[in-house]
Amino acid sequence: MNTPANCYCINTNTTSTSYYISSFSTTGGTTNITNNASGFSANGYGNFTAMTVTQLQNSVINFSITETGGTMHFGLWVDWNDDGDFVDAGENVYINNTTYNATVTGSFTVPLTATPGSHRMRVVGNESGTAAACTGS
Repeated sequence: MNTPANCYCINTNTTSTSYYISSFSTTGGTTNITNNASGFSANGYGNFTAMTVTQLQNSVINFSITETGGTMHFGLWVDWNDDGDFVDAGENVYINNTTYNATVTGSFTVPLTATPGSHRMRVVGNESGTAAACTGS
């Protein structure tokens, strides 16, 4: 398999310095991401792969996404089979393509089929149109 840098598409959802995810956090995991209040990332894409949330198979992870600037659409994907994309069945664990302004919360369950170990997660905010892991995917 290629290294993750050679596999995962670059997210190209519409964003600006006025509309962006201002905070992401998780609860319910055995370890959690606590208030990643990173601010706007250059070109609208931030690489936060050094952060970790862990959970056992068939157990729940809760999350909170806060946006800044106005209305946005949100999505969350996990590459459960580690094949370098977010297009397989069950990898889109949350989608909110209705207009939202402020904070959204939700949860997802780690599938029984997920192999133990690390899996790439992508959190997307799009201020123009629907949220997608990658444009065209």
